[in-house]
Amino acid sequence: MQTHPLAAGRTGTALRRAVRFAALTLALLLCLFFASCEKEVETSAPVAPDQVITDDGQTSAPEPVPAPVNPLTGLRERADYLPARPIAVMINNLKKATPPRGLSQYDGAIEVLAEGDIDRIIAIFYDYASIPELGSVRSARDYYLKLVRPLDPIILHYGGSDAAYIYIKKNKLDTLNGMEGEVDELLYWRDKQRIKQAGYEHSVFTSGEKIAHTIETLSRRTETEKTQPFFLFAPEGEAIPAGSLGGEKITVPFSSYIEPVFVYDAERGCYLRSQYGAPHVDEKNGEQITADNLFVLFAPHREVGDQAGHIEVTTTGSGKGLYFQGGTGRAVTWSRAGETDFFEFADEAGEPLAVQRGKVWICMVKPSAEVRYEGGVQEESQE
Repeated sequence: MQTHPLAAGRTGTALRRAVRFAALTLALLLCLFFASCEKEVETSAPVAPDQVITDDGQTSAPEPVPAPVNPLTGLRERADYLPARPIAVMINNLKKATPPRGLSQYDGAIEVLAEGDIDRIIAIFYDYASIPELGSVRSARDYYLKLVRPLDPIILHYGGSDAAYIYIKKNKLDTLNGMEGEVDELLYWRDKQRIKQAGYEHSVFTSGEKIAHTIETLSRRTETEKTQPFFLFAPEGEAIPAGSLGGEKITVPFSSYIEPVFVYDAERGCYLRSQYGAPHVDEKNGEQITADNLFVLFAPHREVGDQAGHIEVTTTGSGKGLYFQGGTGRAVTWSRAGETDFFEFADEAGEPLAVQRGKVWICMVKPSAEVRYEGGVQEESQE
């Protein structure tokens, strides 16, 4: 089909006119749009980066984000701290292997007989990366592992009993054992002076920097779901009522060899720990070990019967105990439904125990231990 030339020319002219009209219309619309934007910018008040606009159009500072709470102490961590798995470290407590390093920075500690008459401390640290040095580190026992398992920690130890190794393997616990060559090379070192002073097996140390580096290098999990408080803490800023028992000086006889003493310092509001007849001091910073909360829990102990003198300690079920804070004490009961459950505590009336926020030290002793608590409300001993 052919188009007449005149008709074609008219059609082309009309098309060009339509295109020009559309272009002019678009240009006009763009001018109106930008003029509107410029007007809006000119009439809008600037908003500072640290301000928010409320529903009524006013500006105000945003609500501060509260710092995270340490689940073991109930205290606020620094604002930039990210909740993560803690570490639990087997700390030597033999007399010739003291003083410890880094122990004063603990969040929670559990002290139990290791074998014979000697005890050890498994100490828990959340913000561990800044600890200059830590140790000396010793071998593990299965009941220490059972006691800290509910916290979901990475466990640091140097060797262990047969029962400890079986428990670690059976429950797939996350440990950093110095008896493993790669871990030893990354994480631990031996202090030459301690070798001379106490012996080769009492000379193992580490540091927060090495711990953080080793955890990252070995791709250990750092996230945890265990971020809720492990105790029923008193409201922030509030003190719990005084107990009915004396509690200014507490002596805890683990054995005839080790009887630590906790003396309440009213000015500092905490207990100062001594052992072996002298203050229990952190060698690295010169600070005496302190505790805001002291628990003494009575639990059955049984000798295994091996040549090493190893023992078994009951860590689940229920039992009697004592709780001291603020210079007074009270009788309590403890219970653990299973090995993945943390302690639950009840007061004399059977109600859940309110615990003061702060560092927690737990002594687990034989039911026959004659714990002495003096001063304050009354002076007694507990069998």
